[in-house]
Amino acid sequence: ATRLLKMKKVKNAIILAPAIAVNLTWKNFLQINNAQFTEARRPSDLEDIKDGTIVLIPTSMLKPLKKCLIKFVKTRSRKLCLIYDESDEMTNPNSQRTKNSLDIFRRCSHKLLATGTTTRNNIAELYSQIEMLYNNSVNMTCWSDTVYKDEGEDGIEEETNDDYGQPFPAFRGHVLFKKCHCPGKTSVFGIEKQNQDIYNKEVLKELISKTIITRKFKDFAGEK
Repeated sequence: ATRLLKMKKVKNAIILAPAIAVNLTWKNFLQINNAQFTEARRPSDLEDIKDGTIVLIPTSMLKPLKKCLIKFVKTRSRKLCLIYDESDEMTNPNSQRTKNSLDIFRRCSHKLLATGTTTRNNIAELYSQIEMLYNNSVNMTCWSDTVYKDEGEDGIEEETNDDYGQPFPAFRGHVLFKKCHCPGKTSVFGIEKQNQDIYNKEVLKELISKTIITRKFKDFAGEK
């Protein structure tokens, strides 16, 4: 982010993180490095922000600041670098936090998602983070030629994928992702239950390999 700001590839950097990480980690880190930053907790905090300033935003403030943030992103011509700390907060595509994050920041020109837990329970939770990075572009094309659906007593049925070769759609793309890689099974009470079975593994592996870079903490923080 610092390099992008110095080269003027972006106008501002945005660090989106849980409030505890903002207060205990990011503020101290930026102060130690003498970085120019501000914290957004009310609409007035987003006014008159100079180019080159790093903006700290707690994830809990996404909903109250949504309109102001959308306007802020547009006024910067989307030339923003987003750093989403603890991006596993987006594991549920139906949550308001995930929807607000995507609505506000999906069109930013540069994005980096950081987390030590990409998925908490099943591989379907990865989708929203991929959608944030690639914004349903050709970079997240669906290359699974078959999809899978639970047919109750008949088990998992295989079908031809009509969306093969197309980017995952912005509307209900997570549903297609689940059909491709981890179809849920309906329990005796009619509730969909997720499992650890993964389908179209090679296609998923290729998508993950070009998306996720794994580093140890000391690789970027040093021995201290």
